[in-house]
Amino acid sequence: MGEGVLWRWRIKEYRSLAALVVPSVFEETDLIPRNVAELRSQDGGHARAAEELYARMCGRDLFYDLEPLRPVPEVQMIRPPQAVFHGGRGTCLDLVLAFAGMCVAARLRPFVTLIEYDRPRASHALLLLPPAFADAPMHAAQDGLRAEDGLGDGLAWAEVDGLLRLGWIALDVTGATRYEEADDRPLGFAQAGRQAAQLLERADRITLVDVVHLQGRGFDARADAVPVLARAPSLDAGVRRRFAGLLGVVARHVGCEPPVRWDPAELALLLRRIPAAGPEAVPGHPHAHDALAALHDAVEAKGALAALGDPVALDLGIDRLHALYRRHVGRWPEGTTLDDLLVEAASAAIVERRPGAARPAEHLTALARLVLGLARAAGADSLDGGLGRWVTGGPGHQLADARDYLADRCAEPGWMLIDLGEDSRSGELRWPTAVSAVIVDVRGRPEWRESVECRPTRDGLEDGLRRLLAATPARRRIFVDLVAPRALFDAGIEDWPLADLGGGFYAPLSGDWFRPRYRWSMRTRHERLRELLEHRAGQACWTGSPPVLNAESTSGESAFRRWATRNLQPYLVTGSERRSGPDPLRLMLKEGYGYAFWFPEGMDERVPDRAGAAMAELAGAAGCRNGLPDRLAELVDDRMVTVWEDPRGREGFPMPHRHVLENPRGGMT
Repeated sequence: MGEGVLWRWRIKEYRSLAALVVPSVFEETDLIPRNVAELRSQDGGHARAAEELYARMCGRDLFYDLEPLRPVPEVQMIRPPQAVFHGGRGTCLDLVLAFAGMCVAARLRPFVTLIEYDRPRASHALLLLPPAFADAPMHAAQDGLRAEDGLGDGLAWAEVDGLLRLGWIALDVTGATRYEEADDRPLGFAQAGRQAAQLLERADRITLVDVVHLQGRGFDARADAVPVLARAPSLDAGVRRRFAGLLGVVARHVGCEPPVRWDPAELALLLRRIPAAGPEAVPGHPHAHDALAALHDAVEAKGALAALGDPVALDLGIDRLHALYRRHVGRWPEGTTLDDLLVEAASAAIVERRPGAARPAEHLTALARLVLGLARAAGADSLDGGLGRWVTGGPGHQLADARDYLADRCAEPGWMLIDLGEDSRSGELRWPTAVSAVIVDVRGRPEWRESVECRPTRDGLEDGLRRLLAATPARRRIFVDLVAPRALFDAGIEDWPLADLGGGFYAPLSGDWFRPRYRWSMRTRHERLRELLEHRAGQACWTGSPPVLNAESTSGESAFRRWATRNLQPYLVTGSERRSGPDPLRLMLKEGYGYAFWFPEGMDERVPDRAGAAMAELAGAAGCRNGLPDRLAELVDDRMVTVWEDPRGREGFPMPHRHVLENPRGGMT
């Protein structure tokens, strides 16, 4: 069998099976979800938790071994859990015992279930789970079960059917595997449950083993089990498709097979067989070594992130992934998946290590910075375990540098929305009598809110904003959206000296620290305007050069609507040609368009080309939605007001619920 040490089980000694269930080997692995306590607390929590465990077992690509090893008729050899997962195969009993260990590690109450048939003579192993959890007393866990000292022996289908009607779950764990000779897939959780019920119904004898009860009665879990390690990470299908041609050429050139799993071992073997650089490395592909090295470094980094224990925690959404990449690598990425971004960062790290390249001030490469930022976003606050080993191993960094970066530079920013009052129907400038603000976290939940009164003048508003910002909790960075009446878009608030630097010095909001953008305050007060914004946002175009909205386009509402059907946002809106008639920016806002760059004092004729180049550089909707305002600001010298009303939120921060934005003093309502 080739799996190393096997365990002996004397057939018919059912209670002894409890000792072959070893929950400790699954603790702190990616087979146990970190949110398992939350799953258990929900209605039908035992089923929800079991379904998640089953899905993770399905993801291990296991095979079903139909031939148990029995050296003598009364003994069956059992694979320990590490042999099941590392060897990639198991008999029905191997799989059930391993899955039972996962269940106990997740605080569920598994019953190892053995069924026997007389004609033809056969047996099978299943799992039953009661609604009770691991810490439930025996009478509660075994409610409805005819059992003695943790063993329900010789049961009939009618008795087990009664348990299922009480909320028990039957599961054929072999459904999480596939047959080696067939190109099939694992069964879904519900289908594995139906299959188990059908097998139970046809059985002549059924035996249930209460693992948790028996482990408390002397059948202790075996102490010689080896912890189950996370499987070797591999790169996703998108990355494989993009680099398959190149790696095929490399493999043929060095005389070996191309990678199959794209895991660290395969990529390292290929990497060792080609020279480091130069046109002779791989004819026609002088950068093949760098590309292969980036793939290898990226998959190792993916393994370090997997060691955090919960892949769900890294399911951050593309907007937030892009924002984290920009924050830690220094530019917006092109990719659309976590693996894409890891490969891009690994490539950037290779460039940083070249002689003469600018060294990052943090003494960490781009890939290390990104991985630490992702780890912090996923909830890691230390370098324990695999993350610390990776930092000092592959990238070869000092642990102290990585700890400092994780603590100081990976702190999550906040998103502050500052309300500057309601707009007037006439559009005339009215200075607010109160301003309010709320800071939300990356889940859209309010962390802090405040409201201050101010004099209805320009100086009064500046003083009120200074006091509001001074009251904000200390943190490394806050992104600011000014939720304002249309007239205040022209007041230049983003350039007012508002942020207290100490010693009587103040800095403007503009710049990388706050990166201010505007939203129209009418949308926070009128549901129909919000709905129209969401509809228009889906019609944006993120290729080519943004259309220029001028006086001719806004000679009237009908003219603008005709123009807008031919020209999709984002818009470059200029005030230089407006002499009379409708306000182009206000008309655009009222019609539901929220992506625009407003040039109240006129726009250089080169701006459209520069904006088009920026959009091409950011490549795609996610990159442009998140990065175009900052990139265009770097390319334009004219005064520019960024109006950016993304209904999704901002850079991975979801748009908070309307009630979160309510101002108790009459601001946001």
